[in-house]
Amino acid sequence: MKFDRLSRRMFLRGAAGASLSIPLLESLVPREARAQGVGVRRFISIISPYDMGHHASWLPNTNSPLTNIGQPSRTFAPGNGHHDIRWQPLTDFVPNSSTPLSIVAGTAFNPYLSSMNLMRSLNHTVRYGHGGAFVLGGIPGDAGILAERGILPTIETADVVLNKNRAFNPAGLPLIFCGNSGFGPDAYSYSANGGAAANNTCLGDDLLAIYNRLFSNGTLPENGAGTIRHPRYDILTRVQEDYTRVRNSRRISAVDRQTLDNALDQFRDTQMSLTRVATSSCSHRSLSRQGTFWQAASMPTIGAAMADLIVASIMCDSARVFTIGAPQLQGTHNGQIDQHEEVSHVPFSQVGGRNSWELSAERKNAIVRNFVAPLLNRLSAATDPSNGRSYLYNSLVYFTAESGIAHGYGSHPVMLFGNAGGSVSSGNYIDYANRARGAFAGADGFTDTVGAPDFSSNWWGVHYNRLLVTILQAMGLSPADYENHSLNQQLYGRTDLGAGNQNLQNIGGFGFALPQDISGQMTNSWGFNTYIRPGLENQDLRMFSRPLPLPT
Repeated sequence: MKFDRLSRRMFLRGAAGASLSIPLLESLVPREARAQGVGVRRFISIISPYDMGHHASWLPNTNSPLTNIGQPSRTFAPGNGHHDIRWQPLTDFVPNSSTPLSIVAGTAFNPYLSSMNLMRSLNHTVRYGHGGAFVLGGIPGDAGILAERGILPTIETADVVLNKNRAFNPAGLPLIFCGNSGFGPDAYSYSANGGAAANNTCLGDDLLAIYNRLFSNGTLPENGAGTIRHPRYDILTRVQEDYTRVRNSRRISAVDRQTLDNALDQFRDTQMSLTRVATSSCSHRSLSRQGTFWQAASMPTIGAAMADLIVASIMCDSARVFTIGAPQLQGTHNGQIDQHEEVSHVPFSQVGGRNSWELSAERKNAIVRNFVAPLLNRLSAATDPSNGRSYLYNSLVYFTAESGIAHGYGSHPVMLFGNAGGSVSSGNYIDYANRARGAFAGADGFTDTVGAPDFSSNWWGVHYNRLLVTILQAMGLSPADYENHSLNQQLYGRTDLGAGNQNLQNIGGFGFALPQDISGQMTNSWGFNTYIRPGLENQDLRMFSRPLPLPT
């Protein structure tokens, strides 16, 4: 096989020197060729509200019982002192398009499995509740919250750091924040200015208000709505030429000619679809702006409209960072009064004969079906003229919840989509657990007894903040752009923080490794005296600054 850099065609070479052009197979393109043409990168975080019960519902094919969910089947060794990592292609769990990937994902993400990473065993070192800012690495500036977390200074969340970086965002485009959580002490986006939210005022729940912010009240210049050909279009043309040449050979039988005709029809259909989908020009004035963002979880038309607004903003380059507090289904379900207290906090209770964690997962699936999947569809269908790849390929979309298992620190749910212009490999279920270090309970009725009906299925793995390092570096930032060495100094020079954390003099990375007070003597509602020590001693802080190892 030969790859031609100029035409970006691949050729099968025969023994007699004959060649056949085939569609571009990215996995077989030389690494240095794949690295060319990163394109313009964007980051979208979608953070769903509440802990929503048992996060095993995010994992592949995890139906009850959840007494001890297995690991992926394959292993790779990152080396350099890191423990081995278990992983498996996501397609292994979805033998056909009608097979749900998980309870949360359903079948909505099946078309995007090759662009997706699903991660497990990314743990925090301290338990917290509804810590929206924690999801992006920040600490809220509310005094009461700070007291519970060890009197920590407010720092900027990763989305703010990214948006302020002029290498990533040279025009200083605004950070777009909208949706759940508002601007209370647990808002998702935080600047360093006294804990104030990044944009000072939320875009609100009204799609018209969001539209006006994205497109300058509709005055942002459009440059037409011309449809361009996908870069694979010409490759398929050459494949058809090869088929036609073979079909017209006098040596081919009538049966084989019919077989080729059938195949050629499929190629033509594929080629026509590549002509239609790749609208890459800035166009926004015809978009719907009816309804509120809160309706996006329950009304497909509103969810699709919100997805259209975000993708149009990306195509018009009016913003490059989007932080979205995902909507949730409103109202009661089978008679329960409070989604938070009567469902989320009691994951093993029964509501109308159903496990409450299953009901919570189904509510998450509504967000997936009606908003997240349409967003991925539009990003993958449009071609970014900066490098001829899809906007999804050039972006990272992070879908998550606002904590680990019910107010806990265990196995923060992580779904990543896109490749950040080729900086991130994808298509895998990755479990970062180091099971030799054991299991832990977490919080709210879970136990660390393996096989028990209420076993948490959480194992010590790696620090969640390494995900944020991975995201920031994938977006093109270097450690000098985000590291703050005034943080985590309470951990330096100690000999009592676990075997791997002796006499540390530097941690680096992004954000706090844990609260200031690590004595374990704090008395507050979150039980630091129970959770700080094991949470810290089961983390290797020498790895805190490193991006997550990914299978390639």
